[in-house]
Amino acid sequence: MRREVILASRRVYEEELRKSLRAICIPPDDGSPIDPARLDDTIAFMALSVGGISLAGAVDDPVFCEQILTVCRQAVERMATPDNESRTNAEVPDHARN
Repeated sequence: MRREVILASRRVYEEELRKSLRAICIPPDDGSPIDPARLDDTIAFMALSVGGISLAGAVDDPVFCEQILTVCRQAVERMATPDNESRTNAEVPDHARN
């Protein structure tokens, strides 16, 4: 029973995560497929954001907490600059190709 609950929770979590990633990748009124390179960039953005918040919240030292958040914020800003174009399909890892 416990395993079934864990698996069901994972399925729901994944479904909601995919919705969030799609919302970041594509405007709501656009039903086009997600570009695999853009999806990879969005996953990296989300992981950096969520991971940074998790790490910052897990440390006791407020200075270190702020350092973690600052470094993550700067990394996200670098990722979001127009100069940082998404990779071409030739550069997309195999797991992202369909």
